[in-house]
Amino acid sequence: MNKGIEMAIRDSLTSQLLNLYYLKTNLKYAERNYYEAEKYGLKYDSVNNMINEGEMSKYSLDLEQRYKVEKKDKEILLLEKNQTRQKTFIYSLAAIAISLLLFIYLLYRNYTARKRIAEQKIIQLHQEKKIDATQNMIQGEEQERTRLARDLHDGLGGILTGVKYQLNSMKGNVILSEENAFTFTKSISQIDEAIAEMRRVAHNMMPEELLKFGLDQTLKSYCDSVCLSSELTVSYQSFGMDDRLEQTNEIVLYRIVQELLTNTLKHANATKSNIQLSKNGHLISLTVEDNGKGFDVNAQQIASKLTRYGIGLSNINHRVEYLNGRIDIKSDNRGTSTHIEFETT
Repeated sequence: MNKGIEMAIRDSLTSQLLNLYYLKTNLKYAERNYYEAEKYGLKYDSVNNMINEGEMSKYSLDLEQRYKVEKKDKEILLLEKNQTRQKTFIYSLAAIAISLLLFIYLLYRNYTARKRIAEQKIIQLHQEKKIDATQNMIQGEEQERTRLARDLHDGLGGILTGVKYQLNSMKGNVILSEENAFTFTKSISQIDEAIAEMRRVAHNMMPEELLKFGLDQTLKSYCDSVCLSSELTVSYQSFGMDDRLEQTNEIVLYRIVQELLTNTLKHANATKSNIQLSKNGHLISLTVEDNGKGFDVNAQQIASKLTRYGIGLSNINHRVEYLNGRIDIKSDNRGTSTHIEFETT
């Protein structure tokens, strides 16, 4: 026991030391050594009190720690509640701001949509006004051409034919010298040429063939006449043109081909020209090509807007606008290609 007590004291083994003091006290009482028994009893009480105080201190520390933990938990809970309220407030503000921005965006989009519709309406009205003006101009031009062609054919043509018949009737009744007879005969020939030229001009102004037989047949005849009256070889091809187009569209296309070939004859120094006219469903395509010297397309387009130098191109553009079509002109030193497309109803 004494050895165990020494070891317990040395190693601070309080529980073992308490048990050894308890056994030592009982042993001394058994030996009837009351003094020693009382001494070890006091040591036992001292160690026991020390153990109890340690447990109490530990319990107190445990309670204090638990109180601190609970206090911290309450503080954390309070902070979390405050944070939740702040988040709710922030989210509410964000939702209000987003709703306001969305409302402003919808107002702006509605405004821009209305503005765009109004601008499109204005553009459409301008286009319709321009188309109406072009249509009225073209219709007025065709009416004037028809009137002039009729006046030339019926009026001037009749007068020249009457003069020719009168001169022919006089030829057998008047005695003329050989020189005067030659001049007289030459004058009658010139009248024949004037009548033929007048009929050609009247035919170009408003070919009756176009009204009777349609665009396809008229363009074939016109290209043949250009080949006969000039050094330009014109090749004409058509595809899908079995049915006739609306009369105004036929007249406009005929005038476009006339204008293009006239430009080729006057300015291109070309020897060949190819014309293709096709219809695929509602799509009408016209292509006119030549092997001439070409021209600067941009310069011509500027000239057509500023001066009368480009009046031919300007007339073609007006007629294409009337058809609500598209025109594409490509030109270089190897020739010129003009492609026109539009849709029929």
